Amino acid sequence: MRNRAGTSITIITVFLLMVVYTPLHASLQNGNEAYLAGDFVQARMLWSQISKTEPRALHNLAMLYSQGIGVPREPKRANRLFYQAAIRGYAPAQYQYSKALLSDQTAVEDSGEIVFWLKNAARQSYSHAYYELGKLFSEAILVEKDLEYAIRVLHKAVDSGVSGADELLSRIEVNLPGVTQDTDDEQISARLVEGRGTLAQRRLFYQGQKAFIRQEYDITVQYWAPLAEQGMAKAQYGIAFMLESGWGVVQDFNEAAHWYKLSAQKGHRKAQFNLGRMYVEGRGVELNKGIGFFWIQSAADLGEQRAVEYMSKLQ
Repeated sequence: MRNRAGTSITIITVFLLMVVYTPLHASLQNGNEAYLAGDFVQARMLWSQISKTEPRALHNLAMLYSQGIGVPREPKRANRLFYQAAIRGYAPAQYQYSKALLSDQTAVEDSGEIVFWLKNAARQSYSHAYYELGKLFSEAILVEKDLEYAIRVLHKAVDSGVSGADELLSRIEVNLPGVTQDTDDEQISARLVEGRGTLAQRRLFYQGQKAFIRQEYDITVQYWAPLAEQGMAKAQYGIAFMLESGWGVVQDFNEAAHWYKLSAQKGHRKAQFNLGRMYVEGRGVELNKGIGFFWIQSAADLGEQRAVEYMSKLQ
């Protein structure tokens, strides 16, 4: 968890970078806004103008050609652009280029290059690269199986909130030597991280999650409430969300803020953003924009997109 001093240093650093790169930043941002407005021709023009010096613009152009948005779909051209951005160190492009190699049947024998780009992206904490590496090494796709490494990177993917990572990690842990459906929690304590819960607790959480998807909120509460009391961060966030929304429970902003805070203190980025928002708006807690911005910035630092967008509007 970052302290206030760390936050201040980050804000100052970002400000200095913005001063130096204002023209590039403006063109990139204007291109993003044009894209969101559906003006793909304008977005492509703006990104193209700075693509020689801005890898993010290269990546965005590659996404247009990869998906055929506003331009004819040209996978080969997209991959060239992804590669150009990747060699400049842009993690999302490194991830996309590795995925392109993985899907290209002519490149499947060159697993070294695929893993190389994924590991480069992972070293920059790009969460989807953690998940992809975990999948490759747990299922022996183009590489030798390495469950220890797979579990390590999947833990990082789970902590970053990557969809499907928790499910894949649970499948691996269930099939580890000496681990059965009845395995005592103490036997797998070495594989736990703070607030993540034991294997047995995570199974219960998934049952509540399935009920939530079916909109059976009363059943969800029955599963998640005890887990939240036991300190499971995801369950604490889930209960807080339901309390804030009034789904399956009586709406209670004070209680929602309480559970968001417990989850946020364990590093749950969505909880951090929602807690910060409540402080900024004065809902369930005393209005305090300073504390609110602290939590939102913390969530942004962990990659919560809503928080990133929120903080960018303040700059």
